[in-house]
Amino acid sequence: MISSKRFMALSSLLALGALLAGCTPSGRASPRATAPVAAQPAKVGIQARIGTLPPQDLSAGTCGLFLWARSAERNMIFYATDRTATAQMMVDGKPVSLPRSLAEGDLVFGHYTTQEFAQGDLRVRAVIAPQPNSGIIGGAVVRRGMLNVSDGTGPDLVLPVAGLIACKAA
Repeated sequence: MISSKRFMALSSLLALGALLAGCTPSGRASPRATAPVAAQPAKVGIQARIGTLPPQDLSAGTCGLFLWARSAERNMIFYATDRTATAQMMVDGKPVSLPRSLAEGDLVFGHYTTQEFAQGDLRVRAVIAPQPNSGIIGGAVVRRGMLNVSDGTGPDLVLPVAGLIACKAA
C-alpha cells in the first residue's frame, strides 16, 4: 500500500509532468496542448456565389414559392412567382432574375413540382414535394425539396431545401 506522503509526492509529479507536457522550451503553450477548433468547410465554386435573399413582397393575386436551404443557417435562397414564371436568387451579392425554362409534374398553387430556370450560364432545377392540406390556407408546406444549381464552371451544387407556397388574395 502507498503511504499518504508517497501518494502526495507521486500526484505532484504527475501534475507537474502534465503541465510541462503542454509547454514548449519557450514556456508558451504548445499548439498540440490547445483544443482543436472545428474548421468550417470552405465554400467553393457555385456554393460560394449563392447568397441570402432579402424578404420578398408577394403581390395581390400571386402565389410565391419560398425555399430555404436546409443547413445550419436556414437562409432563404430561392423565390419564384407563378404570375411571371421567374425565380429570384442572390448570386455574387446581386439579385438575379431567372426565367422558367421547364415545368413538369403536378401544379400546386401555380408552381410545378419540377421547374427549371436559367439565365446565361446559371441553371437552377427545383424539385419540390408540396403538401397543400398542411394547415396553410391558400398555400402549401414544402417539407422536402432539392435545388440543383450549375454555373458551368465546376460540379453542380445540390442543396436540400424546405419552404412554402403562399398566395395573396387579389
